[in-house]
Amino acid sequence: MGGGLVPRKVRELKAQMIEKLIESKEAKGEEFDEHEIKFIQKKFEALDLNGDGYVDLHELKAGLKHLNFALDERTIERTFQEYVTGRGKPKAITIDQFVEWWYKYQTRERSSTK
Repeated sequence: MGGGLVPRKVRELKAQMIEKLIESKEAKGEEFDEHEIKFIQKKFEALDLNGDGYVDLHELKAGLKHLNFALDERTIERTFQEYVTGRGKPKAITIDQFVEWWYKYQTRERSSTK
């Protein structure tokens, strides 16, 4: 079988991502937006070059550069180390960790432009 995720695992990961996103937004008193979830999900999938449901450091560096994120390599490495998981696949970021990072990054970006 190929290196990609089986459909059941993909559905489980998507459900986990949606749950984490809802929890994150509810904790901040924000409203849930389905378009935003789909947007973040597509970003994660774009970063996950091999389709295994995780983003390793190589994928993160290449993906963030491709998505035009204004982050230098050292910042990306620090971010990766902050969010990297030892569960399941070592040295990789899961969808829920990506959702958490996404909101922190977006919040910082919004506050720095005000």
